[in-house]
Amino acid sequence: MSSRVLKKALLTGLASLLLFLLSVTAGYTEWKVVSPLPTVNQLRAVWAHSENDVFAVGDYGVVLHYDGTAWEAIAVGINNIYGIWGTSGDDVFAVGDKGLILRYDGTKWQNMSSGTSLRLRDVWGTSNTDVFAVGENGTTLHYDGNVWNRMTNATILTLQGVWGTSGSDVYAVGGASASTGPGSEIIVYYDGSTWQQIYSGNLERLHDLWGSPETDIFTVGELGGIFNYDGVNWSSVANPVNGNTSITLRDIWGSAGDDIFAVGDAGTVLHYNGTKWSLMTTNTSAKLHGVGGSSATDVFAVGEGGMILHYDGKDDGDNGDCPFTAVLGKGNPQLKTLRQVRDEVLVKSETGQMVIAFYYANGGLLARGLEKQPVVRQVAKNILELLLPAIKNSIEYLILD
Repeated sequence: MSSRVLKKALLTGLASLLLFLLSVTAGYTEWKVVSPLPTVNQLRAVWAHSENDVFAVGDYGVVLHYDGTAWEAIAVGINNIYGIWGTSGDDVFAVGDKGLILRYDGTKWQNMSSGTSLRLRDVWGTSNTDVFAVGENGTTLHYDGNVWNRMTNATILTLQGVWGTSGSDVYAVGGASASTGPGSEIIVYYDGSTWQQIYSGNLERLHDLWGSPETDIFTVGELGGIFNYDGVNWSSVANPVNGNTSITLRDIWGSAGDDIFAVGDAGTVLHYNGTKWSLMTTNTSAKLHGVGGSSATDVFAVGEGGMILHYDGKDDGDNGDCPFTAVLGKGNPQLKTLRQVRDEVLVKSETGQMVIAFYYANGGLLARGLEKQPVVRQVAKNILELLLPAIKNSIEYLILD
């Protein structure tokens, strides 16, 4: 084995050990699990009008409403509901199985005629007279304020997500499904006149997209994939779970171009600060299907088992995207090195990505109670501060190699 390969292997091994040590010592968590959970049904999507007006939808017709104090469950039927969007707290659309479209007027939910029996996966619009819904077999519907009309799309693959900047600048993403069989992920675009295919790759499917502005759009999907559109091209984006075969990113939402959240399997939540994507601590391993909020300091993520997480924007005193401060202490000079190990070293190898995913999916569960044991924390701190200098000078070597 060459010295270069050996050096790289040793560095990756030490970096993995650092995160493992933290996974059994750090007790800090940023996202809080709502307790008690108002439903055991799987939740698929969440949309917020304000911090006191939040809706979540899911399987078996579950609709939840949060008034800023408590979540209330509302029964609207038995069909699964997959997508939700609104113009205000008293004008909300939801879509689901068998062509289901519901509309809320501030008092009650009512069925709308969709003209299709196919599953609808997402809904988005610019106003209550300009709304788009997408779903199986390339199904694309448009609501003009009076009726839902079927649109001709450029694909027969299932469309999982829809988003745009205006009624004449709309994107939808999707890919293979049980009904369409094998196929690449796909992105289609509506210019106000026709839908056209603008991208197709080699994953199974994309799940959702969001952007700000129209020349900086992100879409997420299988294998931890994130793609970015810069106004000219779509390209893959490096992130801590990219290429991880066990993690699908299922939803994305942001309050601004430098404050974007993506959620997925194993309790994964990623945050984009305008420069890079970082993993956040969630203290759950539940599959997360939806994310949305009213502001940067009021974000919800929802998923299996009725899981609801809330993020209030409070951080750990150092960038707010990892729990390392819990062990090393705020202001510790080794924090910079440790973050560099996570964000620039481990993400470059499949093994490193798996270590990071394991850490953030299970670290909070392993750490319960240890934050109250100062001796354990001090030992962990001493070990970390001994190991970090040993690899500090090798970080740049691995990045450039």
